[in-house]
Amino acid sequence: MRARGSRSLALGLALAALTRIAGATPLEHDEQKYSAWQSDQHTFYASSASDAGIVYARPQLTLGYGAPFWAFSGFDGYLLSTNGFAAAYAGWRASLPFLDFQIGRRWNYPFNRRYLPKKSKYRARDLDLNGSDERATYAVTEMEFTVLAPVLHGATFLELHPMWFDAPKGRYVFEEVMRVVVVPPFAMRTRLGYVYGAGPAQAVKVGAMVEYLVTPGRPRNTTRVGPLALISFRKDFEGLFTTTVVVSGPDDLGLYASTYGFAGVRYRWAQRF
Repeated sequence: MRARGSRSLALGLALAALTRIAGATPLEHDEQKYSAWQSDQHTFYASSASDAGIVYARPQLTLGYGAPFWAFSGFDGYLLSTNGFAAAYAGWRASLPFLDFQIGRRWNYPFNRRYLPKKSKYRARDLDLNGSDERATYAVTEMEFTVLAPVLHGATFLELHPMWFDAPKGRYVFEEVMRVVVVPPFAMRTRLGYVYGAGPAQAVKVGAMVEYLVTPGRPRNTTRVGPLALISFRKDFEGLFTTTVVVSGPDDLGLYASTYGFAGVRYRWAQRF
């Protein structure tokens, strides 16, 4: 069950990028209105876009200047909790309607993962903490750049997410966000996808994405593909679902450890000053 909990957490770390898609296409009958949060008023503010899903919770807080969830810059932070691991993040974020950039530091505390000896191929049982094994706690300096573009009745998106790891020299780690074994100090996740908006208000969006995970030092990189869906119940409340499965990679980690997925909701809140 630990693998399942970790899997449900994985997408939560990237939902900020995916939920930008919800405002990436113009609403019918109003070509200038892309999002319910769209505003030309820029002020100091506090906001939260917090997620909860299957065995997963992520309270989040932003302190910034601009228009919340539309065009802004500020300091970002969140805490993560699941039955697979816990993490904390602090960083800086700048966002425009179709561009998003983040840089920060993430600290990870896995409940059942160990530092891994060098192998050409890993199985799910190789990841577990046993006996005198050393727990694979590590920190990551990460950047995330996302660009969105309206296409037809939907939006296409591209994400680049390089990561630099602090881990003992010569030890490999299972990276909970990427869902792959990486060789520190560097790895990168890339994504390319498209969502189609249904109905005049585009409250429901469905699509698919491809993930290409760059892991220098491993026999080969990993590719995953799968569907995604976003449902806007209200301006401040959304439902989210995605799952991607491995179609090519160096390991045999099984469905739970290698699959990337999330099913849950997000609540948004903002207060201007």
